[in-house]
Amino acid sequence: MTENLSNWYVRLNRKRFWGGAFDQDKLAAYQTLHQCLETVALLAAPIAPFYMEKLFQDLNRNEAAQSVHLTLMPEWDEALINKDLEERMTYAQQISSMVLALRRKVSIKVRQPLQKIMVPILNPSFEAQLEAVKDLILGEVNVKELEYLKDSGGVLVKKIKPNFKSLGPKYSKLMKQIAAGIGTMTAADIGLFEQTGEFSIHVNGEEIVLVPEDVEIISEDIPVGW
Repeated sequence: MTENLSNWYVRLNRKRFWGGAFDQDKLAAYQTLHQCLETVALLAAPIAPFYMEKLFQDLNRNEAAQSVHLTLMPEWDEALINKDLEERMTYAQQISSMVLALRRKVSIKVRQPLQKIMVPILNPSFEAQLEAVKDLILGEVNVKELEYLKDSGGVLVKKIKPNFKSLGPKYSKLMKQIAAGIGTMTAADIGLFEQTGEFSIHVNGEEIVLVPEDVEIISEDIPVGW
């Protein structure tokens, strides 16, 4: 709740809450927040009974509300779940968090605008989802442009190494050979692996199909000059 509701939804919707006339957009923002807080009050009432009772009564001050402890728990409604929206918001949060972390790393404050950020694109679906929240990301990190890197060769330096926790139970006797095969993968191989979600190597005449959890792909800092 702290991250998604307080640090994200409420903070990003401050203009909707405070500015302008009381129109449908502002009403929708308040109704969404009200429903979220009321649901929190209902779910947390068993572990924080007095505080959640106060929250519930404050939220329903103009209604003949019963106690939070006499109100039925909310029911899960699958029709209200928008997976595409959740995915877009997750991307926006993750990318914003990474950019802000990079700013802190090099001591560039958020109030100083930057020209652009570059994001590797693995597939068209990811690009479409990112495009839908592009303005939100740029506003969050104070950057003017977002560039999609469909071919990150020469820009991002990636390394791949075996994940022994995943590979061990499946290929214990072939671990050394598989690790050696993974070590020979080129940048193009790594890119293809990221796009398709699998990669085949041959060990002692046997085809080994690697999946994402079998490896760790690490992106190094962009080389100087970019």
